[in-house]
Amino acid sequence: MDAESWWFDLRHNVDTSLQLDEQRKRGWREDKVNFYYVPTRPKWARRALRHLPAKVRQESTFVDFGSGKGRVLLMATEFGFKNLVGIELRKELHDQACENFRRFRGSRDCRMQSLHMEATEYELPKEKLVLFFFNPFGGEVMEKVLGKIEASLDRDYRDVWIILHGSVCSHLADRSARLKLEIEHRGYRIYRSVPG
Repeated sequence: MDAESWWFDLRHNVDTSLQLDEQRKRGWREDKVNFYYVPTRPKWARRALRHLPAKVRQESTFVDFGSGKGRVLLMATEFGFKNLVGIELRKELHDQACENFRRFRGSRDCRMQSLHMEATEYELPKEKLVLFFFNPFGGEVMEKVLGKIEASLDRDYRDVWIILHGSVCSHLADRSARLKLEIEHRGYRIYRSVPG
């Protein structure tokens, strides 16, 4: 574990560590559809979240797809988000995220939850959203998730921001008629919904 991640866990009384040996034993490293767990470095997530306007952070629900042990959700509390949701396929990671939320030494003026489910099954709430992806799955899943986002915007248009961090699937977002690239920075791209 790098020093930055170690300090984050110690400071907040949580465990968001990589634990690569455990992942190898479970065969997660070989899964080409749902990528194995790699926690986002705190400085990377903070850099991306700082680019969002303060009003967006205060008014939007934050959803992390492939949220793992919840590190990005915990960091998002520092930026004014009040409602935070993690979508995690692997039960072991979901369970640890729930434990981390319980033990977290940080802002309690918010609602955090982890949902143990497939990303393609998640129904987006009809409210302003910030959706975060740190390369959680391959193109096949990402295409389905983006399709659901587009369909949701067609039904109920609202302000939706999408952060693709380290994504190998940004070309899929670039092709969407419902998304406009707002910010491109080293390591991440931020998109915003546009009316149909």
